[in-house]
Amino acid sequence: MIISGILAAIEGVAELFGIGQRVYETVTGKPSTASTTAELGAEVEAMTPEQQQAWAAQMEGAIAMYRAQTDRLRAEQGDVNAETLAAIPEAARAKVALLRMTTRPNTVRLAMHFILLPAYLAGVDVLQGLVAHWIVHPLGWTDFEIYGAFKAVFGVSASQLLTDGTILDASAFGSIYTTTVSWLVPIIVTYMTLREVGKARDAGTTVTGAVGKVVGAVRGLLK
Repeated sequence: MIISGILAAIEGVAELFGIGQRVYETVTGKPSTASTTAELGAEVEAMTPEQQQAWAAQMEGAIAMYRAQTDRLRAEQGDVNAETLAAIPEAARAKVALLRMTTRPNTVRLAMHFILLPAYLAGVDVLQGLVAHWIVHPLGWTDFEIYGAFKAVFGVSASQLLTDGTILDASAFGSIYTTTVSWLVPIIVTYMTLREVGKARDAGTTVTGAVGKVVGAVRGLLK
């Protein structure tokens, strides 16, 4: 009865069907050849009672997680069903789908660019220094001053951060920047973690390994 309920739950859900195949391979040690839910059910029925119990236990957890994620998306973004789509002009449906798929990753991408702003400004300062050394000074334009982009924004130069430990919030914008970054980092880490967990689940790897990849990536950014 439990297995029939699981099969009914994964019917028509490609993600859960794929998980069912991977769990079957994990439990039995051989890959699933099923292409439909009915065929997967036949494979499960052919397993030993102990294997069936192990398969069912893992699938119940996977179904519970899938439902929790689906409920969260519905609460945050609403449920786009056939009735809702019917009320939206056909030309706008593609835009709705695109926004639902790209809003979060684009937001995280912009957040990453904001966090990397000091690095971008330091790069601009290097270019300004080269221009001053190779072009401005040889031409004798002594009245032409090259302003440091980093210092203009944060009130301190990038070299001061490395030599005397001066902090970014030496200016009003620097204070806003450090506060904003403290809000953005948890959002980015959460998004990357959920993304890696989803990729791990699709690839049949461990969640621990997926989270480890995120931690390693964040450590690399902070070094």
